[in-house]
Amino acid sequence: MARTCANCGSEFRDSSVYFCLNCGKALVPESEVPTLPNARSSKPSRKTRLRSKEESLETENRKLKEEIEELKKTSAVLFGTKEEDLKKRVARILKVSGYESDIFGSVDRTYEKDDGSRAYYSTNVSGFLGNFSLYTSPAKYDDEDEVVAYVGEYPAVTDFEKELADLRVLLHECSEAGLPCTFVIATNEDLSDHKKLLTKHFNQIKTFVRRSARSSYQLQIWDRAALAELEYDLKIKVRPNTAAKPRPKKR
Repeated sequence: MARTCANCGSEFRDSSVYFCLNCGKALVPESEVPTLPNARSSKPSRKTRLRSKEESLETENRKLKEEIEELKKTSAVLFGTKEEDLKKRVARILKVSGYESDIFGSVDRTYEKDDGSRAYYSTNVSGFLGNFSLYTSPAKYDDEDEVVAYVGEYPAVTDFEKELADLRVLLHECSEAGLPCTFVIATNEDLSDHKKLLTKHFNQIKTFVRRSARSSYQLQIWDRAALAELEYDLKIKVRPNTAAKPRPKKR
């Protein structure tokens, strides 16, 4: 039969427990406590009580965390705050912007011949490196090259500064080929506290590129806020309506 501590309310199903493992108070009248041979008391030691209480608190804390996570999931479904898969969001933005994946790394380019006509050729660069993948957009006019972008997707928190090492290699390839390029770091995380530092490091990396060509290489950070803004601007999502201000009444 379960015994309940009258002092702290703890319940124990083990009939061999006569003292509360949390507060040390007796669970039954003193007359019912069996006398153990060669023992002064069957009351648990302070160390045992503290360990039991610590385990109880850890269990309670774990249950609370699980309940909080369930509440988050429920509220996400009810109020539409569930974060979408990063890969899907980036794919939609690139598709609507006219970019296509180019795993073969072949970029179409053009130049003007001596007779004034246009000639076309291909430049080969890496189709991917690390988390970065190559995307190209067709030229708008006959005298332009394809637009090039390397996009790195990061669904989880990572050390973005270390990722600049791969970007440095890709930047070297593009600069050697004289190919302008935009580099994109995309994540569902909030990088508002890291953007300045990442941009500073990127500008330091660009110092090996000749000064006149540095403006041809840009870094864009598509974090949580930037992704949402791009989706609104491209009409992928409808911007939430703001409360209309009441108009003043005519007199």
